[in-house]
Amino acid sequence: MIQFGMPTLIENRTLEDNIALCRSLGLRFIELNMNFPEYQLERLEETEKLLRAAEEAGIYYTVHLDENLNIADVNRLVSDAYLETVRRTIAAAKKMLPLRNRFGAGGPPLVLNMHMHHGIYITLPDRKVQMYERDFEPYIRAYGAFRSLCEEWIGDDDIMIAVENTDGFRSYEKPSPFCWKA
Repeated sequence: MIQFGMPTLIENRTLEDNIALCRSLGLRFIELNMNFPEYQLERLEETEKLLRAAEEAGIYYTVHLDENLNIADVNRLVSDAYLETVRRTIAAAKKMLPLRNRFGAGGPPLVLNMHMHHGIYITLPDRKVQMYERDFEPYIRAYGAFRSLCEEWIGDDDIMIAVENTDGFRSYEKPSPFCWKA
């Protein structure tokens, strides 16, 4: 069954404004965007408020992870922080599952959307070189490890991580674990 929802809108400063619009349009869910200050991880972890507001409105939530999320960053402190963000977001999503089960039953799993970071590029006089193409093995190992960690963190719960808006996979990314069917 197809279910229609809406993204967090920049024009709406509060969760309540987004919920009011969602209800007025007859939509089933709101995608909470972690790029907005209102939906940072600390706010998503305040699940009582989120759950109560959605319960009253008869909707559920999905989550859009930070667009800057780069789990293959070569700085381990940075990539570890992104991994911890995803782990804690999955834990918060697990608390949101009852909403999806109640108001989105028969629909898709609770979705966490993300973009696949392509890394930086270096401009040379005759071409641009993608750093992750040059250092492909550590890049693809990082994504393989990320996939395994997400499977572990999600466990048997009905949560799915979806990679979207990649602008197409780069030629060096096509053999990645995200292009293989599980």
